[in-house]
Amino acid sequence: MRLIHRTNYYGKFVEPRSRGDDSVPFEALWVQATDDGDSCCYGFGRREIEVTGSLIWSFHSGYWNLWFVEKEQGYADEFYKFALVPEGIPGYGKAKLYQRGWRNVSGPMLARNLMGMLEDVLDSYWDEDTHCHIAIHTNGQGISTSGGPHGEAQLY
Repeated sequence: MRLIHRTNYYGKFVEPRSRGDDSVPFEALWVQATDDGDSCCYGFGRREIEVTGSLIWSFHSGYWNLWFVEKEQGYADEFYKFALVPEGIPGYGKAKLYQRGWRNVSGPMLARNLMGMLEDVLDSYWDEDTHCHIAIHTNGQGISTSGGPHGEAQLY
């Protein structure tokens, strides 16, 4: 599994953004979760930045929860929208997220095991007609990249 952030921005620093999405009320690093390594949705940008498990661990080394937000119709197919939220973020506890109508689909996942556990959860959502987008709550932290068209990100 790969987590890919798409953008047309070729600078070195990438900040979490709102994306104008009312269903996710926080600034996030938006990624596509791919089961086969290929990403889609070039409308978000041609540049591909890989978000690794170690980067997510650097945002928060404790427990994370994956929340199902909604299923939407895209341009060519349907996609699932999720939010990956670390435990302990004020205003984004389980009670508040349940009130939003979100559904916890993972239970607590320790950051060091997150990528494998995340893949196990998402496996039941992937098929040839759907894909997954995830809003990662970074607690306001951005990422640093090489500035090239492809590459791995790190915390800054």
